[in-house]
Amino acid sequence: MASSDLAEAFTRLSTSGSRLNALEALIKELTPYEWRFVQSLTNPRTFQCDIIGQLPVELVSHIFSYLDTSTPWRLQLVSRSWSEKLRSLVVLKPSLDSWYDGRVNLQGADLDFCWHKARSIHAFRHASQSAPPDSSFKISAPFHLGEQILAGDNLIWLDKNRRQVHVLNLRSLTHKVLVSMARGMLRNLYASDELVVFTPHTNGTVYVGELDGQSPLKQFRFINSALNFAVTCRHRTVACAQHLQGRTRVYIWNYDTQQGRSFNVSNDTPMLSGDHLNPSMFSDLGLLLQPDTETIVLCLLAQPNSEQNPGNSPQVLYYRFTFAGEYLHSAKQVLDGYYDDDINIEFGDRTSLKFIPASHDGLFMLQCNAWVSSYAIKTVHTLQFDEKLHAFTSPRHSRMYPIDQHDQGNIVWWKNVFIEAGTKENIVVHRGTTSHPRHDPAVVYVHVEPVRRADRERQMNFKDLLINDMYIVRPYCDAFYVYCYDHTVQLPGKEGTLDGVGPWEVIEPRSASVSECVGGTDGT
Repeated sequence: MASSDLAEAFTRLSTSGSRLNALEALIKELTPYEWRFVQSLTNPRTFQCDIIGQLPVELVSHIFSYLDTSTPWRLQLVSRSWSEKLRSLVVLKPSLDSWYDGRVNLQGADLDFCWHKARSIHAFRHASQSAPPDSSFKISAPFHLGEQILAGDNLIWLDKNRRQVHVLNLRSLTHKVLVSMARGMLRNLYASDELVVFTPHTNGTVYVGELDGQSPLKQFRFINSALNFAVTCRHRTVACAQHLQGRTRVYIWNYDTQQGRSFNVSNDTPMLSGDHLNPSMFSDLGLLLQPDTETIVLCLLAQPNSEQNPGNSPQVLYYRFTFAGEYLHSAKQVLDGYYDDDINIEFGDRTSLKFIPASHDGLFMLQCNAWVSSYAIKTVHTLQFDEKLHAFTSPRHSRMYPIDQHDQGNIVWWKNVFIEAGTKENIVVHRGTTSHPRHDPAVVYVHVEPVRRADRERQMNFKDLLINDMYIVRPYCDAFYVYCYDHTVQLPGKEGTLDGVGPWEVIEPRSASVSECVGGTDGT
């Protein structure tokens, strides 16, 4: 048979299986010399295909828009062609915009700026010794446990005597102090991206100030008594709510117009498949403002083993109203895994339920103040509220469930990045992302000075941690440990003193155990 006839016969084979069988039969007939000849024909050929290197950069950008935000930065080392494509602004900018939710102006940004932003995101999401924060520093400042807030670049806290509100801009290291008219003791502290709000112990006045600038405080009175009430703020709007006899009163106040509106929800109002808004059935009340749609969410924590909630686990009840008081809809969510017969955890102060931002596009951690063995702690429930879905969801991470009574409230997250505070071995631990969780303390930060042994149990119980897309802040031992993930934040040197606050100094991230932080055996 001529070679052309053999090739034609092979071509007439209709299926890939028959072609493979023919090749197998032919190979069995080859001599060693013929094997070497076949090998010389196949060696120059490569069966690898660099799809990314061959695609137009616009399609590469579209593909990477479905992947982890820091992936384009991380995969630039794969090959020269990948580096060329992934360093393109067409690829980097959509990825950066997705992470920052449009809050960073990338119009006109050059490659160097975008590259540094991508590096910061990678360090935040996949912390390692080779990808530390852009800067790390410690600020010594006595503060009252449980009353610290991170709002953008601003760190806000109550002093130990609960009489002053401190506002520190972490970018400029500028500082101001706010006090009530009577300079009395303050009860609660709240903040949005534009406002700071606080309430005194002695009456129902609400003080409101701008985070930036030196504008004078504004105020309004919600109630005439000193009873506690729930407060929240968002953008330039403030809301208050309180359970009264037979009703729940909600008041909404605008900072710019200094005008307010209110509505009442009767305890007999039927909601949630026949349930009634009876405050005797609930422990905690929280509010979430939605100024863009002029709606507000009332969130209540139902006590277990009550008439409203006969189960063994607490329930979160969610009600949404317009600013005019029109009832829109409601939902219910059971909090599993938080209350055990062997762990004595009490409920909070009936107004302590808070929605803590976990993204810039409508994700919130559900947090409340509670008590374990007479010590105040913050409990961040394994639950988040998705404002776009108007529903509660559960973040997926193996370390989201408590181990013991000292393990409450020490996991926070931003989008799908999880950070742990105050474990038994370390101060701050990066726990990776939803898709790449870390079970071992791969990255831990900061050595701190020993504290009095009398403070040991209190410091270990209180595991507060503040987070947004630019900072991780750990309040601990009368100091704030700040880890910054923004290359545009430039510190003025290695150390200094902030007027009205205290000394600050640059620190190097390193492993640190709790035993180091609370060491000492002489009681001092």
